[in-house]
Amino acid sequence: MDHWVLFLTEPRRTSGHAVSSEELLRRCSLLAGDLPTRWLASAEPGEGLLPPGSRLQRAPGPGLGEVLAAVMGYEGRLAVIQPRRLFRKTYRCLCSTGGSDRIAVLLDLDGDAPSSQVRWSIDESGRTHLFRSSATREHAETSATRHLDELERALRAALLRLLQGGDGESVHDVRVRARTLRSLLDFMRPWTRSAPNRQARQILRDLARSLSDVRETDVLCARLKEAEEAGQLTTDAARALVTRLMQRRATSMEGFLDAMVDGTLPTRLGSLREALGALELDEDALARHGDETCLNEALNLQLRLDAHDFANVTATHELRKATKRLRYVIESLGCPESLEGTEPRLKELQTRLGELCDARTNQQLLGRLACSAGQTWCAELEHMAERQAADEHVLMEGLKTWRATGGLFEGA
Repeated sequence: MDHWVLFLTEPRRTSGHAVSSEELLRRCSLLAGDLPTRWLASAEPGEGLLPPGSRLQRAPGPGLGEVLAAVMGYEGRLAVIQPRRLFRKTYRCLCSTGGSDRIAVLLDLDGDAPSSQVRWSIDESGRTHLFRSSATREHAETSATRHLDELERALRAALLRLLQGGDGESVHDVRVRARTLRSLLDFMRPWTRSAPNRQARQILRDLARSLSDVRETDVLCARLKEAEEAGQLTTDAARALVTRLMQRRATSMEGFLDAMVDGTLPTRLGSLREALGALELDEDALARHGDETCLNEALNLQLRLDAHDFANVTATHELRKATKRLRYVIESLGCPESLEGTEPRLKELQTRLGELCDARTNQQLLGRLACSAGQTWCAELEHMAERQAADEHVLMEGLKTWRATGGLFEGA
């Protein structure tokens, strides 16, 4: 089977976002992967894009012109094409939303054109559209609505475990479950009622934030204990600092437990359940467009990663949030066929970004402690902050190297 990536026209939009030539080529390269792809170019040498009205200079290929004309509706624009009614009938249904806004398309050609198919196309805004029969998945045995309910019940169970124990693992579990449910709701926004969706996401955001100080302290304490086991913390002052951090954690945890006792948190959880019950999720629309949306989010994430400056603290934090969101959605709904092989890379990126952000958060927390610490601890705090700064540099360089190996789509 031959795979053809065909560029049709330059973007023509005068307002709003229009994909650049560089971005278009990058998206195509990510989508095509290692397929044996032949690139059709314009008659004039250049970037491989066809300006409006150009004729195709194409290598011999059975049915290519007919497939293109039938699927993309370009009969009048490309004079070299002689469309046939058979092909027009065959492919209109595969590309019912096709039209003059499409600027790139991947065609699979297997002998005669009737056995060919369109795999994907890119429109002028840069959005990728899937046209394989697998692009729309069958309904899972468990509906998405039921899955949301299961996630909410799992969150309640995690909160119960937290109240019974309160250790670092249970705190992390509550935050992950809250973020997973919030990410899924954010992903489903186009197919739910907006008001209850927004209300549910706000409740989940507040819940995760109420434990953020506890979690930050847990991360720093774990790092300090590792340093102590490695013989890097040997003074009584350093050990006393760990004790003080644990006292800080206990105070933060008490505030969270107070919210449970006075009924604030249970009331909010009741509101969460009501909001989830009022979503009115359009399961059919999610089944039709979910995979395509996941693919576009992965492509956008890779493009952000390509140009990202890891020294930018705020942008790196936002990149980490986008990575977690996509991973939680894929884990909850299943990995689309178009993203098979990217899950391990997505998980690795989230881990690497998390370690970098943790190193920066640790430095900030140490700085806050230094403001209230006595003279005895100043040297210890400065020493620990220096170690975290060194870790930050190593982690940034590691991310740059990882990105250079291919990013999310390496090995996909």
